[in-house]
Amino acid sequence: MKQRFGKKIDLSKPHLRWNHRISDKDYWDAQSGEFYFAIIGDRKQREEARDFLVQELNRIAGSVEEFLQGGYKFKTDSPKMNGLLLILQSPAKPELINWHKLKMKRIRDLRLYERVTKRSYQNIISYLESIYCS
Repeated sequence: MKQRFGKKIDLSKPHLRWNHRISDKDYWDAQSGEFYFAIIGDRKQREEARDFLVQELNRIAGSVEEFLQGGYKFKTDSPKMNGLLLILQSPAKPELINWHKLKMKRIRDLRLYERVTKRSYQNIISYLESIYCS
C-alpha cells in the first residue's frame, strides 16, 4: 500500500482514480467538462469500467468526445494490474453518474488533469507513473 495525498491506495485491488474539470479551452462549449479516468485493474476490469463510463456519460448528456481513442495503457508495479487512462469531454455532471453500478473503489483525485506551467511541464502520464511506479 502507498500513502499519497492523504489517501491509502491498495494497488492489489482494482480501482478508479478520476477527476472532472470545466473545460477552459476556447474551442469547446463553455458548458462542457473534461473527465479524467485512470482505471486500474486487469484487462477485463479496465474494459468493463471504460464501457460503463462512456455509456453513463452518453446516457446523461447524449454526447461524449473521447481523446486518445481507446485510452492510453500504462504499467503499474503490480504484476496482475495495469492502468488505462481515459480523457473524455462531455457536458454531463459527475454527480449524475450512477457510481454505485461501477464495481470498483473510486478515488476522486483533484490532481489528475493535464497541465503545463511556466516552470515545468508534467503531463498526466508522468503524474500517474509517480503514483503507480516505484
